[in-house]
Amino acid sequence: METQNLEFKFNEKSTLTKVIQSKEEIATFCVKHGRRPSVHSKTKKERELAIKLTNYTSPNHLCFDSVFTELMNNFPTTLETKVIQSKEEIATFCVNNGRRPSFHSKIKKERGLAIKLRNYTSPNYPCFDSVFTELMNIFPTTLETKTLNKLDKRIKELEDFVEKHKRKPSKSSSNSKELRLYRSLNLLGNAKWLKKRSKFMTREQKIKIARIRSFPTLKTTYLG
Repeated sequence: METQNLEFKFNEKSTLTKVIQSKEEIATFCVKHGRRPSVHSKTKKERELAIKLTNYTSPNHLCFDSVFTELMNNFPTTLETKVIQSKEEIATFCVNNGRRPSFHSKIKKERGLAIKLRNYTSPNYPCFDSVFTELMNIFPTTLETKTLNKLDKRIKELEDFVEKHKRKPSKSSSNSKELRLYRSLNLLGNAKWLKKRSKFMTREQKIKIARIRSFPTLKTTYLG
């Protein structure tokens, strides 16, 4: 009877030692790779560690360990790691190019980033991230970037006109170029148009527009 008890205690100790070793292996893997092991890994050893990790961190399992679970929560899953890497790639692209990636790009990599960006910034998607969305709203889309580039050209043309004529372009002019500049200036004064683009406009652009609009009209010039 005593022998049986000793044998049971030995087996129990042996099992406990294996559990501790397994946890140490899992912790070592997490520290080395910066993530938890994945059940979808091509490596058999990693898949085995992932299964053990599930057992130790799932409350429904007999070997559940709350302390070990808290420790493991400090490490992201493989999917979370990929999401973090994707967001970093998108952010790097935006900083380098001054705009968000485009679906219509000729570059496959950029189109892939644009699809991921949509997933992370659309409330209807399960991977929606409100904080990341706010960060991305700082950068204009490709279309908005083109609009802002055209805006610089419009401002330059209007500046040249008001400097030369000391007045704003007139809608009653017979000159087609002046009429076009009048329409451009009118658009720059449209509150709805400005509201949509003002967050992407530079302070310099806003100052230039205000200065151009401060010039008198043709009618005021004659009256003066």
